[in-house]
Amino acid sequence: VIIVGFLQQERSVNSNFFLIWLQVAHKLGLLYSEMIFVNGYVHCDPHPGNILVQRNPQNGVEIVFLDHGLYQVCMLRYYR
Repeated sequence: VIIVGFLQQERSVNSNFFLIWLQVAHKLGLLYSEMIFVNGYVHCDPHPGNILVQRNPQNGVEIVFLDHGLYQVCMLRYYR
């Protein structure tokens, strides 16, 4: 385990925080649906360490997948 740093800060939950996580959940659902049902791929290692979330003033939030070493191609028989 490598620890780069520790930042102590106050935790406050407000409505803005909740709305951001709703956007993240919605965009993750869209991203996985497009990846599987449109493009035919499945990212086989989707844990929080392989997903970056950042705020974008134009789009709300952006989601970036990391570690593209494990993918599975979906077979066409699953689409029928």
